[in-house]
Amino acid sequence: MVFPTKHVGRRKNGLRVIIAIVIILLIGGLYIFNSGKIHTLIASNTSVKVKHQVSAKRAEQSAQLTEANNLKSVVNIGCDNGYGGSGTIWTNNGIILTNNHVIKGSTTCLITIPNPTDGSPTAIYTAIPLIVPDLSQLYDLAALQITGSYTDSNRKIWGVYPTTFPAFTKPFTCKDAKPQLGDTIRLYGYPVTSGDYNLTITDGIISNFTDNGDILTSAKVDSGNSGGLAINQQTGCMVGIPSAVESGNYQNLGVIIPVSVISDFLEKGTNSKYYAQPTGNAQEQNSQSTNEANPQYVVSDNTWKFSLSNPSGWFDSNFDDSSWITTQAPSDGQCPANAIISSSWINENGTLPMSVSNPNWTGQTGYFRKTFNLNFVPSSASLKTLIDYDGSIYINGQDVFSTTSSPNAGIHSTTIDPATFVQGTNVINVVDNGTGQCQGAQVELTINP
Repeated sequence: MVFPTKHVGRRKNGLRVIIAIVIILLIGGLYIFNSGKIHTLIASNTSVKVKHQVSAKRAEQSAQLTEANNLKSVVNIGCDNGYGGSGTIWTNNGIILTNNHVIKGSTTCLITIPNPTDGSPTAIYTAIPLIVPDLSQLYDLAALQITGSYTDSNRKIWGVYPTTFPAFTKPFTCKDAKPQLGDTIRLYGYPVTSGDYNLTITDGIISNFTDNGDILTSAKVDSGNSGGLAINQQTGCMVGIPSAVESGNYQNLGVIIPVSVISDFLEKGTNSKYYAQPTGNAQEQNSQSTNEANPQYVVSDNTWKFSLSNPSGWFDSNFDDSSWITTQAPSDGQCPANAIISSSWINENGTLPMSVSNPNWTGQTGYFRKTFNLNFVPSSASLKTLIDYDGSIYINGQDVFSTTSSPNAGIHSTTIDPATFVQGTNVINVVDNGTGQCQGAQVELTINP
């Protein structure tokens, strides 16, 4: 009988192989599992790191954009009252917020917009004061409205108008976040110590709060800084408007009118009528009789509208002249520079010779118009004019003056019946018959309360 052979040794070897395979699979599985966890962890950490980098980059870009906007929105102000300072463009249509003491007593101002790279002037515009009676004096706040581009003595036009102005983009976005002692702030303005023409940046902290609500800062607020912009460096939000104070007040601390006061002023101001008239000291004027108040002037400058056509209804104050050409001033039309500017021209209260150089309108009739507001009943009015070559002037559709004399005859003066005017919107029209070669006009209308 033959018995099968027992392969005991081989069975043991086979078992060992199976055990080894199982061990290998277990180790491999643990490796793969842990490797996946490691790769997942690495990927997760990398994602977090990238997200932080992107977030930081966006924050940096946002800060850069905010800084660039701040640099463009803070402007230099120079007025015909002999004073000046700083201001912040508040709206895209050219409303500028500033201190009342910067523009008080002025009839016209020049606004310089800086180059955000180096702070040097890049565009210059004309503007008229917008004073809120009583409120401006009380709050030391007022506004300006840009009315046109400035043309210098070399006939260079400094800026495009009309245009969209670089308004400050974050006026009240975080007004509920009250400033705290020690907050780092940045001031933008045009102090006299920097030449009074180039934009200057000054840093400091909030040092104290006064009993009347003003903010005191370690950043120096010099003459010329008044009306500028104070920003919280951490949030980019507006802290207020720097306001220079008399020598000795608060020693070396600068004063800032806070956002809460500005907001209150603007809210109350919207219920009052802005008017382009020098107010002087409002409290003093309120104690004076009406006849002692300052007159309102309407003068030829680069805020009028011009056309070569005489459309129906152009005597109406509501007439739409948005498609008309904006005048240039000073301008001599088609003549060489200074051709009609002489010692006999009207050179007071901001009156300039106005015209347009394009289109050429030699030998044609030009039509000028301008609207203005009155918030009082006039007691008297007068008109000075110089027209090249001859023409007529109308107020609210009434013919108040005509001439056939050349500008060489000098300035013409006449009185205007106060009943010609209305409280509210008025319009003045000039017809220049243009039989001469220069084509230009000067107008100074004086309206007494």
